[in-house]
Amino acid sequence: MGPADAMSRAVFGVFWLGEMLLLLNPPLFLAGRPEVPGFEHYW
Repeated sequence: MGPADAMSRAVFGVFWLGEMLLLLNPPLFLAGRPEVPGFEHYW
């Protein structure tokens, strides 16, 4: 368990959460996307 592993887990969690939001409520996710803090850093 190192910093790199923790980082990869965090990134995976962020993408997984994004996928769940996209699957559950695409319009809300797409409409609120620009307001998400730090969104520019991931895409």
